[in-house]
Amino acid sequence: MKVLVLSDIHYPFTDRTLLKKVISGEKPDKIVLLGDIIEKKGSDKRFFWEIEKLVGDNYYFLRGDEDKTDYGLSSLILRLGKKEFLFMHGNKLQLMDDKRTGFLVKIIKKLDKRLPLFLFAAAARIRNSFFGAKWS
Repeated sequence: MKVLVLSDIHYPFTDRTLLKKVISGEKPDKIVLLGDIIEKKGSDKRFFWEIEKLVGDNYYFLRGDEDKTDYGLSSLILRLGKKEFLFMHGNKLQLMDDKRTGFLVKIIKKLDKRLPLFLFAAAARIRNSFFGAKWS
């Protein structure tokens, strides 16, 4: 199964022709829209209509901090074969709405809001080491 992950499209302020070319060229079985997809309120219906023309309903939408929608997943666990993959938008670390993870994120943000994403990944590893995880 081929999964295409797209992030930070900022629709409708994106090159729609290029977006369609990438999706058509890759021919994915599924698409994961990984946040910051809908930049302008009210443009979500048009965007998802365009995506559905290309891949049907074989996509997941994870809401990012800049999405102008009231819906979307905060995280997604996708099983591909024997592996599970966790997807989430990079501006925050929310593992299954775990309060302990939220606590770690608050500590990191207090240090510096501009810390690179690798620190959020490190926080996830720390969380998993101390509190366990049901995914790999």
